[in-house]
Amino acid sequence: MPVIISHQSALEYLRAVPPPFFGAQRLQTNYDLAHESTTRSDLRHFRPADVGLSLPQTHVLMHAYSQRGRDPQYSYHVCQATDLAPGSILRIGDNVYSCGPEFAFYQLSQKLSQLQAVVLACELCAKYSHFAKPVSGFYQRPPLTSVAQMQQFLDKHPSLMFQKKARAALSYALDNSESPMETVMALFLSLPRVIGGFNCLPPNLNYEVPLDEAGRRMIQKTHCRVDLAWPELKIGLEYDGKEYHGDAVGDRRRREALLHLGWQIFTVSFDDISSIYRLERSVLQPLADKLPRRNPPTRSRGGLDEAVSDKEERLRREHLLNTLLAETRFGWGLTAAFFPFTNSNQKIRLCLK
Repeated sequence: MPVIISHQSALEYLRAVPPPFFGAQRLQTNYDLAHESTTRSDLRHFRPADVGLSLPQTHVLMHAYSQRGRDPQYSYHVCQATDLAPGSILRIGDNVYSCGPEFAFYQLSQKLSQLQAVVLACELCAKYSHFAKPVSGFYQRPPLTSVAQMQQFLDKHPSLMFQKKARAALSYALDNSESPMETVMALFLSLPRVIGGFNCLPPNLNYEVPLDEAGRRMIQKTHCRVDLAWPELKIGLEYDGKEYHGDAVGDRRRREALLHLGWQIFTVSFDDISSIYRLERSVLQPLADKLPRRNPPTRSRGGLDEAVSDKEERLRREHLLNTLLAETRFGWGLTAAFFPFTNSNQKIRLCLK
């Protein structure tokens, strides 16, 4: 019988460096958990290190409650669905399988807070990944899935219970982010005001703007990208992070090319993040004033969600920003010396924060 890793162990596998996901095989047929799931006897010969797992406890997926038990090395989980749709399971080794990113997200969303689930969904759909172990920084890789694919997974498995939390998180998740800070800024602008966001329409992340002949002459390219873009309004926001924007002259010419096409570009710097007052007053509020709102105000027991004092709104925004930064491991202060791997082949880009 196979061993199927799930939950936090599946996420650990998906975050491994270099990413093994792209060499794994998505099963293209339905998977019958009633006949092909992990039993405790299967684990006697299973070594988690063989598939790159190193966290203290390995999470595995079972079908029968009778197979579960207490074990310091393993955490046992039971799935309500027995017939999993094609693509839900990955083959990652000899008779070893993993829940795919869509399945793992559903599983983890049951344990996470709503905001944590949104941030995780953005990471799985992004061009970056955090590390499996709790260290600062991130590395770049292609997206593992998309918001649409995760929604389709839930649609295909109506027997999976408690989908409401996962679906709610996906309604705010975004595709195509290239860094945790892009995720933070995009969510800060688009999340509801009741939790501290600006409730703006969500941006297109890393949107490609085609250039005309004059623009191509300015930067010697056929197009340029905008970190956060609202193309219908020709408005963009860019994060001037040290790791990405070392070419000041190139950045100026690129923004001149966008200005030539009628775009208005706002910028947020590393230093802006240190003060919610400066971030709000100098960047985000002027930008939000130009953007349509995502949803109209809704009524709650205390009246309109948006009818709060300036002080209360700033406290909510400060709490939301701090939470988003914490969930994306910003400012943890760790350096490359703490990274539990080497990147000798240089096939991925490592970024410190």
